[in-house]
Amino acid sequence: MNKKIPIKKGIVINKNKKLSLNTHYYDGSLKFDKNQCKSALNFIQIIEEIKKDIINNKKKKEIMRTLQLLVVDRRNNFDTHNKINVEDLLPYIWEIIKKYDQTAKNVFYEQLIDITTKGPCAQGRVTRLMQFL
Repeated sequence: MNKKIPIKKGIVINKNKKLSLNTHYYDGSLKFDKNQCKSALNFIQIIEEIKKDIINNKKKKEIMRTLQLLVVDRRNNFDTHNKINVEDLLPYIWEIIKKYDQTAKNVFYEQLIDITTKGPCAQGRVTRLMQFL
């Protein structure tokens, strides 16, 4: 039997799975309760905050490409395997990330870029963001 352990109230990972670089390895094992993990800002407001934060970032163009993808291709923001919507997850994660220094933010931005370059599917979007929790 697979035991699930909470990493924060409302967020659960499957304890018995090994780590993998393949985002589809986690299909069906990630849980995010948007009612337990709320942000004061909505998805579009968060996108605008991130745009302001990357003004002087060397990889601004690549990050913007991902932000644009998330806004334009919204039907792929919902991961049907894990029942998690990027539009609920991103605001919560940004509330955490924005408090850190630029080095931590740059790791977050690399994950955003990977969404576009290595896996723009719904599961790729969600799994890459969940790595920050």
